[in-house]
Amino acid sequence: RYSRERKTNYCIAGSCKENNFVAEYKLYKEMAGIDKIMFFPNDDNGLSSYKLIERSQISITNHSTVGFEALSRGKKVLFFNPTDDEYFDVPQRGSHEIWRLAGAGVGYAEFAERLDKISEIDDIVWRELSQEYASYFVTNVSHENPVSIINGMVSKCLVKSTNK
Repeated sequence: RYSRERKTNYCIAGSCKENNFVAEYKLYKEMAGIDKIMFFPNDDNGLSSYKLIERSQISITNHSTVGFEALSRGKKVLFFNPTDDEYFDVPQRGSHEIWRLAGAGVGYAEFAERLDKISEIDDIVWRELSQEYASYFVTNVSHENPVSIINGMVSKCLVKSTNK
């Protein structure tokens, strides 16, 4: 509906493996209610989801690593969970998270308004707004291996206990 009203194109990046492609395509085609649908099946080797996001103006997903990675690269992403199931939700970190919309009570008008707002934000401003949130999920900072940290703590305790 949003695509028809705004005269924009949309496409769907599939998530199922090859053996479920037909069922997934059929489901999305029925949900979209249109004959023409741009559907890109999951292709791990070709990185189709990543390529599709790079070419998109806005990506809509739920709780997904590809969405977090896209946000960390400065891409416009709307994490949308149209249910009250927290499993599909993205943790809330503040009160002005334009990239997050959740709840079974969210109607089409609110969804469309949010996409419109995201569309209007300049790319540079978007990166600034989403930087902290993006780095919360994806960081390139090197951290010490947790096993090494635990080993160090145990070693210190052992040294203390043998020195008593």
